[in-house]
Amino acid sequence: MVELNWPTFPNATHMRQDSQGRPETQNLIPGKQLGTEIDEFLLNPLIHKVCDITDALKTVQPAGDYALNSRVTTVDNDLQNFKADAVTGHGYSDNDKRITNIWANNDKDYPRLQANVGTDQTLVTARIEDVTKETARAQSAEATLVSGTLGTGPNDKAGRGLHTSASGHAFYWDDSGAKGDLAYLSDVTDETTRAKSAEATLVSGTLGMGSTDKAGRGLHTSASGRPNYWDTDGTKGDLAYYNDVTTVSVDLQNFKADAVTGHGYSDGDLRVTNVWANKIDKNRPRLQANIGTDQSLITARIEDITDETARAQSAEATLVSGTLGTGPNDKAGRGLHTSTSGRPNYWDIDGTKGDLAYYKDVTTVSVDLQNFKADAITGHGYNDGDLRVTNIWANKIDKNRPRLQANIGTDQSLITARVEDITDETARAQSAEATLVSGTLGMGSTDKAGRGLHTSASGHAFYWDETGARGYLAYYASLIRRPLTATQNGSTIVPDGVTQLIAEIVGGGGAGGSCQGRSLQESVYAAGGGAGGYLKVQISVSPEIRSAGSLVKEP
Repeated sequence: MVELNWPTFPNATHMRQDSQGRPETQNLIPGKQLGTEIDEFLLNPLIHKVCDITDALKTVQPAGDYALNSRVTTVDNDLQNFKADAVTGHGYSDNDKRITNIWANNDKDYPRLQANVGTDQTLVTARIEDVTKETARAQSAEATLVSGTLGTGPNDKAGRGLHTSASGHAFYWDDSGAKGDLAYLSDVTDETTRAKSAEATLVSGTLGMGSTDKAGRGLHTSASGRPNYWDTDGTKGDLAYYNDVTTVSVDLQNFKADAVTGHGYSDGDLRVTNVWANKIDKNRPRLQANIGTDQSLITARIEDITDETARAQSAEATLVSGTLGTGPNDKAGRGLHTSTSGRPNYWDIDGTKGDLAYYKDVTTVSVDLQNFKADAITGHGYNDGDLRVTNIWANKIDKNRPRLQANIGTDQSLITARVEDITDETARAQSAEATLVSGTLGMGSTDKAGRGLHTSASGHAFYWDETGARGYLAYYASLIRRPLTATQNGSTIVPDGVTQLIAEIVGGGGAGGSCQGRSLQESVYAAGGGAGGYLKVQISVSPEIRSAGSLVKEP
């Protein structure tokens, strides 16, 4: 008879009722996938025990011993005698159930021992093959079981116990003493349906894994309040929430809006990897940057520019520009030195040259012009050869840098430079000056500054100083001692670039004479030869000597 308080399994397809109406599992039926032998062997005694316990809770058993199976007949005396030598079906504890008979069932591949227990139960024993199979299954299942400590954080509690309580449910304890009932199969069955629906939305720990990936094994909320992730190797760490990433992204975007990027804008630009203030000069720290993978640069301070400007202005104060104020058709100046006339001699890039006038050479400007100049800007110059400016205006050739432009004479025009042009030219000139030879570098208090160096018509470097002292400079080839070659007419060829000749003339002595006597009475005598001669002369080679014909320039 079915009791209402017995457990039910409405969603299990492989359940049946025994002779008393109690639920139990069925073995595998050919053609139908129901339970397994293990289900019946392990679960039916447990289910029957739950039914017995619920029956016991309904009534109070009388004190003393009582029969567990009212339908069991009295064992006869012969059976009692036989039991002395046979295996008894009785247990050793109260409530143990007696095995009434045991046999091998008719599973042709794997016959197993089967026994009737009490009056209404049957059990089937497992074969060693069943145990082997179950061991393999259990080991596979155990690999996926939950550890009592895996993934615990600083404030988590480890699991410590799991047993069946008096209520018939599995009972769980942790190491802090927290405890509670766990669900049975019926609960799990209902939960399985619910869980399968929920699991369809869960994240798998293995989905999409590659051959070298690690499976996820744990995900819990740590003491930090964030999900804590573990994999099968024990690698772990807190995961970020979406709002964590959003906050970082907003901070990053705000930072990027104000930050200076290290990337350039053109192909070939090198990336600046980091920038800092160095301490090479403790009084003037400068910005320093790493560029690309193997370069570094140090920027200049405004004080460096100020110092260099002062230095350049000091140097420029002693120099004369050859391009300042040039117009489209002007020629750049290339040389300025004092000629034999005593006046400055000027050269331009086309070779045009001539003496320049001193102020004393300029004619006196008329009184009317002086009076007019007091209030007006005249278009006339002050020196012979100056061209008259007929009109002056601001042009728009460069709309960002309008410049003063003037018509000069009848057919010329000039455009003045802006201060920005001078700044640009200063930068260019400084770059050029770095490769030039200074006329004042290393001067002592009594030294004279160099003012000119050019190639003369003779092909030699010609040097001038600020006092007018000048002369040819020797090439290195001129300093090399080498013999001269005489021509057939007695002229000597002077190699190009030679400025000094040293002539050494050696004359041999005259031959001696001797006389042999004709007898012992006649003496033998000899006369010595004449003495030799040696002459060494140093001759300066000049254009005049070359042109005299006694010395011939080497072709």
